[in-house]
Amino acid sequence: SLFLIFTATWCPYTPIMQKAFELASDSYTKNIELVNVHVKESELYCGLSSTLSTYYESNATPTGILDGRVKISNTLDATVVSQSILNNLKEGETFIKDGAQIKAEGGIFADEIIVNIGLNNLEVSAYSLQVWLLEDKLETQQEDIVNGYHENYTHNNILRGTLSSIL
Repeated sequence: SLFLIFTATWCPYTPIMQKAFELASDSYTKNIELVNVHVKESELYCGLSSTLSTYYESNATPTGILDGRVKISNTLDATVVSQSILNNLKEGETFIKDGAQIKAEGGIFADEIIVNIGLNNLEVSAYSLQVWLLEDKLETQQEDIVNGYHENYTHNNILRGTLSSIL
C-alpha cells in the first residue's frame, strides 16, 4: 500500500500525521510505504506537488491519501489517525489478489538511475507503472504543535520526481 502525506515544514500538525503512519505501519502485517509531498512555501517543495494536490483534491496540510482512494484526515491524536489508516488498509485488501507481488529495487550508478522490477502472480493485463523518486535524511526546520519548533528535523521519503511507463 502507498500512503501519501501532503505536508510542509511550516505545518505544525505534520509530526502528528508522521507518528500516526509509524503506529499504523508497526501494527500492519503487510507492507505500507510512505511518500511525503511538500506543498508550496515548504522548504522541501517539489514541482509535482501542485499536480498531485489538484488530482487528489487536497487543499490542506497534512492530508493523507491511502492507495489513491481514501483521504485520511488529521487530528491532534496520532492513535486515532493511525486507527483510521489501519481500518482503511484492511478495507482495501480485497483489491489485492493473494500472492500478487510487485518488487522494485533501485540505485544510482554514475549518472543513471537503475530500477529492477519484478512482477509475480499478476493477472495478464496492461499495467501502468510509476516509479517514485524519493530523498531521505533532509535536515530542515519543522513546526510542531505538540513539541514546538524543531531546528534540525529529519525528513525522509520526500518526493523528488516520478517516471511512468505502461508494461
